[in-house]
Amino acid sequence: MDGSRENATEYLKRSANYQLKFFEKLIVKIPFKDTYHVFDLGCGTAAMSARMAKEIVPNGQVTACDPEENRIRLAMENFSDIPNLNIIHATGSAALKDKDDLYDVIVSNFVLHWIKEDELRKTMVNMFNALKSGGIAAHNFLEDISSSCHSLRKIDEKKVNELFEIVHLIKKEKFEELASKVGFITEYSERCTSRTEFDTMGDIFRLVDASTHGLIGLEKLYNDAVSKGMQFDIDVSDAGKPIEEIKLVTFILKKP
Repeated sequence: MDGSRENATEYLKRSANYQLKFFEKLIVKIPFKDTYHVFDLGCGTAAMSARMAKEIVPNGQVTACDPEENRIRLAMENFSDIPNLNIIHATGSAALKDKDDLYDVIVSNFVLHWIKEDELRKTMVNMFNALKSGGIAAHNFLEDISSSCHSLRKIDEKKVNELFEIVHLIKKEKFEELASKVGFITEYSERCTSRTEFDTMGDIFRLVDASTHGLIGLEKLYNDAVSKGMQFDIDVSDAGKPIEEIKLVTFILKKP
């Protein structure tokens, strides 16, 4: 494996491991049956798709899609032997198009904030059409950039603003309005703040870089700032370790 591929793989694994706990909290809110056909929108490395296929719908099927080639490559390498898991290289909108009344559940975890507003509308329409009557769409997504990014923004606003070229944050009220216009009924919604303790600030920025495949390079920006003696305003635990805070929104939607 060449260096760039190895680095990309490490980014993907780090991001997936962090997001796993949020996925766990999401799926317990879904009334699964073990025969359901589930669509995992933005499956990443498909670790969570594989778990659903093996443990949650063992007598059903999981179709998982992601638009990023490296993520799909890892997914295929690790999980292509699971008989009731189908992995697709595509955007969610494309994979759901013309799949009317096919899925019982559509789920996404840390995905919708990567989709531009116009594309999100198309995705939501295709999602609605692809669900069976009574089907569930369950989503976690970011409503704001993380506390570490806000802290770093005070150091270099221009650099951190590059995030907004690839991250399209969604306010809870705006998403609920969009879902309603598409035809969904909101069964459950929650805005929450999650706080996670890390060993070092460097670990936090490596995670943020993992989510963007290192495109922005926030860890380097942080290290350069530290070398210049700059100070960061961020919460710490009783043990003196930095705490990363994110604002997350959860929705459980139903197709009538």
